[in-house]
Amino acid sequence: PVLDAHGEPIGKVDDLIVAIGDRYPPVTGLVVATGRRGIFLPWSHVASFDESGARLSTGTIDITRFQQRPNEIQLRQDLLDKQIVDIDGRKVVRVNDLSLDDVEGKLHLVAVDVGAAGLLRRLGLERGYRVLARNLRLPTPERYIDWEDVDPVETSIASIRLRVPHGGLTELHPADL
Repeated sequence: PVLDAHGEPIGKVDDLIVAIGDRYPPVTGLVVATGRRGIFLPWSHVASFDESGARLSTGTIDITRFQQRPNEIQLRQDLLDKQIVDIDGRKVVRVNDLSLDDVEGKLHLVAVDVGAAGLLRRLGLERGYRVLARNLRLPTPERYIDWEDVDPVETSIASIRLRVPHGGLTELHPADL
């Protein structure tokens, strides 16, 4: 949920916005679902943000419908569950989760998780799997790709399309990739 400065609910967090271009792009705002529309709230209006939701520091908000700008990506819509090409492994990998961290007092996108642990975490199954894996002495590898190593070809990751079938990637010369 998203609560105003007085603790009254105004909607729910629908997505986070980051401004690409920096080494680790900063979160610039929230898209809040308020019934029939999504509105943008600048990150400067957010007093606290954690697993319980967001609390705003202001009582006034702009309810204009959200419009994505060219230098921004929406983390859930444009990045999660999308496939990216792993140049080193010469394969397509799926973005299962994202790693956000506090860098110099601001929240930044620092890595994408392309491992099974990220998918299990998103499905709420990670804890059970880790207990089972520990008892069976199975490895639980984490596989993160640093955001520095992700190259969005266009401003919207959602617009990237793969024209070669997955199996055909191993036959491609790196220059063709």
